[in-house]
Amino acid sequence: TNNPFLGNIVNKQETIEKMEKLGITVKKVESIDIPDGVLDKNEGTNYTRWNNTFDKLRIFGLTEFDKIVCLDSDMYIKANIDELFEEEHMAATIDRHYCTIDPNYMEMTSGVMVIVPEEGLDLKIADKMLAVKNKLNQFGDQDLIQEYYSNWKNEEKLHLPLVYNMFILHIYLHMPIQIFLYLGNSVKVYYFCISY
Repeated sequence: TNNPFLGNIVNKQETIEKMEKLGITVKKVESIDIPDGVLDKNEGTNYTRWNNTFDKLRIFGLTEFDKIVCLDSDMYIKANIDELFEEEHMAATIDRHYCTIDPNYMEMTSGVMVIVPEEGLDLKIADKMLAVKNKLNQFGDQDLIQEYYSNWKNEEKLHLPLVYNMFILHIYLHMPIQIFLYLGNSVKVYYFCISY
């Protein structure tokens, strides 16, 4: 790619040093304020890892960029994906809810997103924390983004093909080998799910 590659991180010096050794520019951001009730809810359900995902929302406020293709750190990029920069704000793939392929579940995943940053948008999305806390037993950044963009599921033009976020478990659990062989060469991004 000819586009800059940027790591968005909150004050983890060891990680910053590793990324910089790989030639990745690091953007240090301030941590998102998380209400105690949210922290407690995630900790009480053994989902403390979600508390670490809220800082990803800072990407929505990086107005020094015209457009960002946001990728989670547990993605394996197999081919150039520069064409995603031509997609509209909030283009993303459909979440494969609980490792299943459910045609009735049409929420977006935050693993691969196209974002047009806007001043203060990160905080507007973060403001959804208390509303989401009252709906879900545990949650992370993706749930807040889904709440903020609640009509996303109805905007088909924003739904990216599965080749941009192929969940590796689907290959083994749900996908007939014929479909995988058909898609195999066209898959551009694999999602490994660091912790499930």
